[in-house]
Amino acid sequence: MGYYIKEGDTVKGKDDEDTKVVRVMEVIVSRHGVKDSKRGQKGDELLTDSSPGSIYDKVKEKLPKVYDPNRVYFAYTDRIRTVLSAQAIALAKTGRRKPKNLEELAESDFTGISSKRDDRLGIYPDEINEDSFRKHGTGYIVNYALQNPEAVQQDGQLIEPHVSVESRLRDSLRDGIEKVLSGQYDCAILVSHGYHVETMRGIMNGRGKTAKTMADLGGEFQMEEFDAIRIAELEDGTYKCFVEYNGNVEERKLKDIVGYEVKGDKQRAQALSRILQEERMYEDEQARPQALAPAALGRN
Repeated sequence: MGYYIKEGDTVKGKDDEDTKVVRVMEVIVSRHGVKDSKRGQKGDELLTDSSPGSIYDKVKEKLPKVYDPNRVYFAYTDRIRTVLSAQAIALAKTGRRKPKNLEELAESDFTGISSKRDDRLGIYPDEINEDSFRKHGTGYIVNYALQNPEAVQQDGQLIEPHVSVESRLRDSLRDGIEKVLSGQYDCAILVSHGYHVETMRGIMNGRGKTAKTMADLGGEFQMEEFDAIRIAELEDGTYKCFVEYNGNVEERKLKDIVGYEVKGDKQRAQALSRILQEERMYEDEQARPQALAPAALGRN
């Protein structure tokens, strides 16, 4: 999936001087896997049995770097399909056993991996016009949102303005990036839904400010698809950032994504780490996803 910068590489850093890469971090943005309309409740379907293994294989192929489980974090929405998808990605990123089906996924080892339900990534009530979505698809919804970013209704139905949707998704993406910059994690995984992932793609690659169509953002996300931000921490205290999306690789400045200058300030990183450690303790206690017992995975 593009240029694999790695620890030990020599690159041009501050003042265009040679410097070493000391750490490589990844932030993965993914749409959930293939949902099974026959399993789970309407609107909160499970994945098909084959999707966890398919997600795992795609991640291993395109993002092969493996991290210690204690250095991996994932966020998901209130829909079970995002939890299952995030778990499959996390297994691939930690080198643990591939789940062949939902039952094996439920029995997998997630020891050490941190997780949190992030409602900013979720589908808000009345966020979109469901009738228009069912009739016309994701592209129609995204195009309308981009062309009417402050609209509070679409086709006669109230909706959440795109400026609001984009703001909360930007906050969630920034949070994932800060989790790896803090030094506590090396890999953050954010799993969401159609419209959301295209919006985050536009934030990542810098096209969201001027985009008028989904194609301008970089195209539609398919189920099981993912983008990545690869961040290299350099010996001179600076960073290099590469955004990989839909087969493209582009170098970007971190400040253009997170909204402030990232200077490699060690004291700031340590302070962030302390904050995130407190968050992690709370997350582990309050927001760990509920494992599905194999018996619960039977067809309805």
